[in-house]
Amino acid sequence: VVKDGPSAGLAILMSLLSAVLNTPISESESFTGEINGNGYVFNIGGTIAKINAAEQSGCTRVYIPYGNYIELSNDAIKQFALDIVPVRHVSEVIDLVFPDKNKYDKVIMLR
Repeated sequence: VVKDGPSAGLAILMSLLSAVLNTPISESESFTGEINGNGYVFNIGGTIAKINAAEQSGCTRVYIPYGNYIELSNDAIKQFALDIVPVRHVSEVIDLVFPDKNKYDKVIMLR
């Protein structure tokens, strides 16, 4: 089965949470990764190109699937001047992006 476009799943989820929580996400953060119904973040294609695009657009941090991160060489990681944050589950991203999580626990049930 050919899939097209699932790599925006994490970005879409974070955008929706930002709107629901009425809490903006910094424009310096970027997200990529396919997510499933249980909140796990899966590998995507074109990781280097997506990291490069995030950096070129002024981002200082990009969240990528852990599986993609471990496939990158140290040289590939070092070529970027932004933080590359590997994640396995959306709860990791939520905890980092919305540090006031206790305030949102009743709204966010993805843990």
